[in-house]
Amino acid sequence: MLAELKIYRNLGTPEYFFELANILVNQRNDVWTAPKIQKYFFNRVINGRSVFDGCIQLGVLINFIEVASDGSLAIPANLHKYLSQIETLSEKFVEQLLLTASKDEKCFEIFSPQHLEYDLSNKSIKITNNAFGLKYSQFKQVLLDFNVLKPVITEISSYYIISHNYMNL
Repeated sequence: MLAELKIYRNLGTPEYFFELANILVNQRNDVWTAPKIQKYFFNRVINGRSVFDGCIQLGVLINFIEVASDGSLAIPANLHKYLSQIETLSEKFVEQLLLTASKDEKCFEIFSPQHLEYDLSNKSIKITNNAFGLKYSQFKQVLLDFNVLKPVITEISSYYIISHNYMNL
């Protein structure tokens, strides 16, 4: 999964996926394909970003978006109950993202013991920026955007802590 996504500049934000999911569910009578979605979001600015090149691919890879044989996109029926609020949708999205990523060997390289340690001051697990490198910076950005990771900057160093909400996943 991570190797497939590293070619993209933006993998999406909670606001992007919330809007996309609601379009696909609330406008089911329209046929929404990847090119039509890309056209819809073209030149839009969401969370300070205007390029959404890897969002659909990420959604498909984590089973957040289904692609029919005719190329039309849909949100799986089991996810419809999470669409009422951006927070609940984000939590479900992250759950699916982390479950899918956990099956990827590259994920074990990122979250390996050499990059992780316990942060006593925050009572959380911290991960270094080196864990992601440039190759997986887009994946790191998704984790930041969905509040899985939180940046910590001190006088001595900077690193990320894993949100308590996702420590068990």
